[in-house]
Amino acid sequence: MHPWYTVKGRVHTMQDRKLSEAEAYIMELFWANGPMTTDELGKLAADRNWKPTTPLTLLSRLAGKGMLLVEKQGSSNLYLTCVSHAE
Repeated sequence: MHPWYTVKGRVHTMQDRKLSEAEAYIMELFWANGPMTTDELGKLAADRNWKPTTPLTLLSRLAGKGMLLVEKQGSSNLYLTCVSHAE
């Protein structure tokens, strides 16, 4: 992988991919379980006792960092990883 990448036309550096503990936890769930919707993620992360909006915020941040891809499926979004666990 290059030391830079683009998301929606914006150039990012690998430094932009620095993850918070909560973001890293979400990515671990994706790497272990594959693509999922917001509802599916909420069920897997239920033990965190987060506010209902917290997973949405984290998903948005991870998509903005180029870690997740968002695909619209009807009235919900499907999130897929853009990077492997090794990256």
